[in-house]
Amino acid sequence: FALKDSQGQLQRLEALKGKWVVVNFWATWCAPCVKEIPEIAEFAKSQGDKTRVIGIALDWYNDDQPTAAEEKKIRAAASLMHPCWVMM
Repeated sequence: FALKDSQGQLQRLEALKGKWVVVNFWATWCAPCVKEIPEIAEFAKSQGDKTRVIGIALDWYNDDQPTAAEEKKIRAAASLMHPCWVMM
C-alpha cells in the first residue's frame, strides 16, 4: 500500500522490503497515542536502518478535508515521529 508522508511525499510499503516494519496507528485526539510518540521515536532511533517505524495518523473529518488548524495540529504531532504517514 502507499500513503503520503507528513511532507506530502508518496511512500510505498514495498520500498521497505527486507526490513522489520513497526506500524503505529494514532490520532491527534487520542491523548495516550500522542503521549507515546516520543518513546516510539526513541525506539526508532535506537534501531537504526534495520527497523522502520511508521506512524499512521488516523484523523477523520466529516468533509474528508481537515481545516488548516486541524492539519497543522496533525503535522505538529507527526513531526515528533519520522517517518509519519498521514491518512486523512
